[in-house]
Amino acid sequence: MIQSKIKFDIRQKTSENEVIMKLTLKTDFVDCYDNHFDQLSQPVPHMTFNRLTRNNFSRQDLFNQLNKMNEPVIPHGTTKELSERFWSAQKFVVYTDDYAHSGQGKILIDRHQIPQYTNILASLYMPEKPALSLKKIVIGNRIFWAKYQSSHPWKSNVGDYVELHEPYEDLEINNKLFPLYTIDYVLGANYWWAVDLNTAPELKKLNLKISPEEIHQEIKSWYERLYDYG
Repeated sequence: MIQSKIKFDIRQKTSENEVIMKLTLKTDFVDCYDNHFDQLSQPVPHMTFNRLTRNNFSRQDLFNQLNKMNEPVIPHGTTKELSERFWSAQKFVVYTDDYAHSGQGKILIDRHQIPQYTNILASLYMPEKPALSLKKIVIGNRIFWAKYQSSHPWKSNVGDYVELHEPYEDLEINNKLFPLYTIDYVLGANYWWAVDLNTAPELKKLNLKISPEEIHQEIKSWYERLYDYG
């Protein structure tokens, strides 16, 4: 998160009464709204939206952030800790890559395999509705929901079926966290648990009912609000 406010160094005056904010994009993948960002021909003051699939958020960092957001975070810890806390649990999701998303960098293990992964971060496996999950998509101040159903034995977001849900018309949020993010939830014990936070989701695969221009404007407006621009 950006910790301080900057009021003047991201503005560029175009007339006596008008200033605009320059916003560029730094990314390692292509999405549907990319060509709406500013392209700088000279090093003028600007802001940069960093959208990177591998950033400095580890899996534990993401769980900590979800806790700060008051999300219902999935029970997690080392496999040894989890097996002792949940003595009847037979399966655990082990994170082999702390910085991976979208179903990558994790494996499902049985209790008898715990000695092989004793000190590795894991979460409790919820078998109630395997291969089913919800995704909350936050773009600026707009929220969308998607339901994922997959034929994979336990991974829901590999994506055989996606059902989109429009945001509530009267729902207004004040998102000061990230310009763009998604949260994945899985169902267990009749409760939806938050299992992943992704600050660089790929939107073109979701076919949301929001135009590329609107996506860009929501992201730019987020920066303008954050820096008290105007």
